[in-house]
Amino acid sequence: MSGRPKLGNLGMVQATALAMSLQEYWNRKPDGWTAKFWTEACVPEGGLESEGGVADHVIYVVRSNLVNGMPPSPTGQHDLKRA
Repeated sequence: MSGRPKLGNLGMVQATALAMSLQEYWNRKPDGWTAKFWTEACVPEGGLESEGGVADHVIYVVRSNLVNGMPPSPTGQHDLKRA
């Protein structure tokens, strides 16, 4: 064991499902904002290779276009009062 605490890392399927769920949630809002979410593979500290030279694991992260926790407004203006 590496001694690092076990984190709630997501595999590709779980990260994609989370991104889709978040996007559906925000895009159901009636205000006309469009939130976008996507997944990316993230290289952990120390790279992807284990001692045997084979990829050890890949962490997938969910990215978004949220600004201060809110989707960009349809006009492109970021209203900080909404946050």
